Amino acid sequence: MIKRFLWGGSHVGQKIHWVAWDSVSVPKDFGGLGLCKLIDINLALLSKWCWRFKTEEICLWRRVINAIHCGARNWDFLPARKNLGGPWCKVVKWIARTTVDDVPLRSFFRGIPGKGDRIAFWLDPWISSDPLKNVFPRLFQLEVNRRVKICDRIRDGFGQNKFSWNWKRPLVSALEKDDLSQLVSLLDAFSVSGNLDKWVWLGNGSEDFSVGAVKRVLVKGSGSEIGPGFSWCNWIPAKCNVFAWRANLGRIPTVEALRRRNITISDSRCGLCNNGEDSVSHLFTECYVANFVWSAISSWCKVPHIFAFSFQDLMIVHEYYGLKDPEKTILQGVIIIACWCIWKARN
Repeated sequence: MIKRFLWGGSHVGQKIHWVAWDSVSVPKDFGGLGLCKLIDINLALLSKWCWRFKTEEICLWRRVINAIHCGARNWDFLPARKNLGGPWCKVVKWIARTTVDDVPLRSFFRGIPGKGDRIAFWLDPWISSDPLKNVFPRLFQLEVNRRVKICDRIRDGFGQNKFSWNWKRPLVSALEKDDLSQLVSLLDAFSVSGNLDKWVWLGNGSEDFSVGAVKRVLVKGSGSEIGPGFSWCNWIPAKCNVFAWRANLGRIPTVEALRRRNITISDSRCGLCNNGEDSVSHLFTECYVANFVWSAISSWCKVPHIFAFSFQDLMIVHEYYGLKDPEKTILQGVIIIACWCIWKARN
């Protein structure tokens, strides 16, 4: 069905592609058809493995990955030993390289400490989008146990945090002491609680991870938005919705559209009234046949006469009659189906 509606007829043995794939893959809220790109689906599914790695600590597969990839020099909250290769390294590499608005996809994972016994103090992102090892690299180099948990460094001291540091040597330089002062100031707002540690996804604002939420973040991060918005009507056939979406973008094979694609048409007159150029605007708003249809629909639906100066006006006219659902949705569907019937009659 997608091919039938997005491709026109053939011209000299070749098909005309009326809508680019980059436009088709844009979400419906941003003017597209809502078909997701395979690369976004793949990234969303790969990110689920990273989410499971952080949340399924007792699972066998997670313990195997941890035993293999947590080497002596691998200090990352998603460990991967590059010299070993394999599927897990590729998963971590894709998640690390993918960015959304210049923010790495992995930065949308965030640990929420409770007791602090399951989240790494230096390696996991929990008090900021970056792990503390990246924020304070000098202090991290001096840490004895780099995989230490939060509860081993911060304890509740009757309403005030008590810090237990374990450095390889005393902090002597001014830079190191300044880093420690900044770290303590950053941690003052945090307090240990009796709740369990958990991981959240920051991409959709609800803290719940799902493959669909990752896809929405990836699509919105691409910044794709095409033309005027289109409101889909759920109770009419999909082919009518797709046709109206295409017409709203001016992507149906009218004579005017074909001429823009260097296809010569000898007779450019409207196929319904034989008066005026065959275009989206004329067919659905200027043609007397279309105006007769809108007049009949206005009388039948008992609404003021439908006036429209463009196809986009027709797609939003149901919003301005003060109707409530389901009457408003019914009028929207009737208008879209009428446009479909006008197009069929024209053909």
